[in-house]
Amino acid sequence: MPSSLANSHCSRTNVCGWRQVADGIGVPPKASQTSSHPPLSFVPFASSWFNLPAGGPLPGPGVRHFRRVAGAEARLCPGTVGYEIPSPVYNEVMWSSKRRILLSTGLGIGLIVTWAIISGPSSADIRLDTGDLRYRYLGIPVVYERMPEPQRSRLQSLASQSSVLVDEWHQCADFPLPTTNNTDGMCLSFYMRADAWIDVDQNVARLALEDVATYIRDTHARESLPHSFALLNGFVIELTDDHRYAVRSEWREDEAVRTFFESHGIPIPPPNP
Repeated sequence: MPSSLANSHCSRTNVCGWRQVADGIGVPPKASQTSSHPPLSFVPFASSWFNLPAGGPLPGPGVRHFRRVAGAEARLCPGTVGYEIPSPVYNEVMWSSKRRILLSTGLGIGLIVTWAIISGPSSADIRLDTGDLRYRYLGIPVVYERMPEPQRSRLQSLASQSSVLVDEWHQCADFPLPTTNNTDGMCLSFYMRADAWIDVDQNVARLALEDVATYIRDTHARESLPHSFALLNGFVIELTDDHRYAVRSEWREDEAVRTFFESHGIPIPPPNP
């Protein structure tokens, strides 16, 4: 197309160095060729960034346009419709949108984490072989509390002799607690009290712990008590000065303890001389 003819059709659309010309020579596009696209004001960046005439329709498919190229006045870009966004500006728009999305996502995650920390854990699990506790926030294990030593090593050695006391985590508390009974602390106490029976009879300690583990696995500590509670209650177990549990010296006189021994066919050992 001769430059004189091209320039004759660019007076209306020469905006900020952008030119549009008709496909024909000296022939403007027909009304039927006009695009049904929404007005330029609908495009958020068009009228404000490129100073394009707002309110008018975008050029139709019969219109080709020029864009400014570094070091040259213009270059023909066939096959495109409407105004073309320069690459640097387009990249800036996309990167700005990504930044807003990342910022919104990060802010949302931060609010959720803050809320979870303030509201506390959602549940607690106990490890069946050692009595370790872990606390979940929004269902994710976050905080771990190990059984103190030497109880942990003693319990783990006892668990090596059992097929019930395995390295598995099972829920022992669901927060908020339905009652004032802290079931996570209760289950931890069961393990610490059962450790005291190791000094009396390892077989009895293992049976007591297996009963506790079965109780936790089956009920999640939501109801009732383990059958071995007769060996673990305060009438049989006491807290010593070094903050460890020990079996009371008069445990043989407890009727519930004697019943537990008899039901499992275990003879009651005589008192130490």
